[in-house]
Amino acid sequence: MKCPKCGSENIQAITKTEGKIKKRGLISALFWIVLAVCTFGIALLIPLLTGGSKGKIKSHTSFVCLNCGKEFKK
Repeated sequence: MKCPKCGSENIQAITKTEGKIKKRGLISALFWIVLAVCTFGIALLIPLLTGGSKGKIKSHTSFVCLNCGKEFKK
C-alpha cells in the first residue's frame, strides 16, 4: 500500500474508536433503587441480563504515512 500524497510505502495502520455510551439520569437511577428495595434486590438482575447500558461505539481503521503525515483510508 502506498501513500496517496507522497507515494511512500512507509505507513502505519491505526484504529480509531468513536462514540458515546448512554448514561442513566437521576430519575432513572432513583427508580432502579426503589425497585431494588421493593423486590429485595431481584430487580438489579434485569440490567445485567439485558446487557446493561447501551451505546453507539464505532471503530474504523485508517492509515498514516510516516514520511509526510497524511492520514487516509484504504
